[in-house]
Parts: sequence; C-alpha cells; structure tokens
Amino acid sequence: MMDRTEVDYAALERDCAHFISQNTTWALATAVSNHVTCRTVFTVNVGLKLYFQTDTRLTKHRQILTNPNVALCRDHVQIEGIAKDMGHPLTPKNQYFCDLYKRQHPRFFDTYTAVPTQSVVEVTPTLITTWHHDKGNGYRNSLMIIARKAYREDYPAGAA
Repeated sequence: MMDRTEVDYAALERDCAHFISQNTTWALATAVSNHVTCRTVFTVNVGLKLYFQTDTRLTKHRQILTNPNVALCRDHVQIEGIAKDMGHPLTPKNQYFCDLYKRQHPRFFDTYTAVPTQSVVEVTPTLITTWHHDKGNGYRNSLMIIARKAYREDYPAGAA
C-alpha cells in the first residue's frame, strides 16, 4: 500500500479550478453497457464545474442520458463526474454558458450554437486526481469533492 497523507482541501481545490480554467480542451469518456467511447470536447467552466455543447444526435449525448457517469482527462489531470443535459445553449438559463463559450471558443460558438439539435452538458466533478513527479518519485493528489477531503499518495520509484 502506498503512503497516503491528507492535504489542504481548499488549496487543492483552487489549484484544480485554476487548471480547469486554463485548459479548455479535454478528452471525454462515456459508456453504456460494454460500449466505451472517448472524444475531445471544448469546455468552459464555473469553478470546478465544466460545460460543453454537443449535438443530441451524437453517441456521447445518448450515452450521457443513459449513464451520466463520465470521465475527463487532460495532461496529468483526471476528472470523474456526473453529467447533466442542460438543454439548448440559446435558452435563457444557459446565457452564462453562451457568454463564456463565445469568448473562449468563438469559431465553435458561431458554427454550432444556433443549430436546433445542440445541447449544453454540465459536468459536476466528484473526484479530481492530479499526477506529479518530484526528484524521480511520483505522487498523486486526489480531491474528493463530495467528502470535501484531499490527500496525497506517494509512488516511490522502484516500489512494487
């Protein structure tokens, strides 16, 4: 078993929110039964919550409606969360999304947002894990959002 140490939840939450806000292209994995798929999505965020738009005719949308458990990954950060369909981007309740998406992804906003089959998806993270290396040894930080706990697990080089 690896060493596990509790770390400052608020500090790790701030670090994760900052990383999410600075990185808006993620790999999204969805699954139904034995069918797992993964693709790139272009996100915006409010704190730890991520948002993207998709076409309701696509596999990812159908999978999210059936199984809202999703995972996102970028660089050294992995996110597990619950996805929720928020409806068409141009509805009044999604104005915040449109404002952010138009600013961060103007080409995709202009091309797709008005298409009638578009929908906003909100992902509420339940676990965020970040991997790091320090002096040849690895460790990961885990932000357990529901429990509001954070910890570090060390993975020394050569450990079996």
